[in-house]
Amino acid sequence: ALGEAAAPAVLTLSEEGRRMQEMARLFGGPEGMADMYKAEYTLVLNSAHTLYQKLEALKDADADTAKLLAQQIYDLARLAQRPLESEDMTAFIARSAQIMEKLG
Repeated sequence: ALGEAAAPAVLTLSEEGRRMQEMARLFGGPEGMADMYKAEYTLVLNSAHTLYQKLEALKDADADTAKLLAQQIYDLARLAQRPLESEDMTAFIARSAQIMEKLG
């Protein structure tokens, strides 16, 4: 169990995917070769986290806010892996503002 202090969600990469990306980086080749192998990540939700519990409570009562929160949790997990692309970061910042406006 991840517990409350841990992140609301994490992305995990299979061992095979990690090894393929590592080999592509080690053996060089054209720029971006490591990105050619599209690794599959698994989103693991922390059901003990407050944000997950709020998402569960919102899913039927306020679907729009639940969708915002779900996307935010996913992007937080992505941010823990690597920086977001420019367009995704812009959306993350705008969504953060929307969520904070809903709190006030």
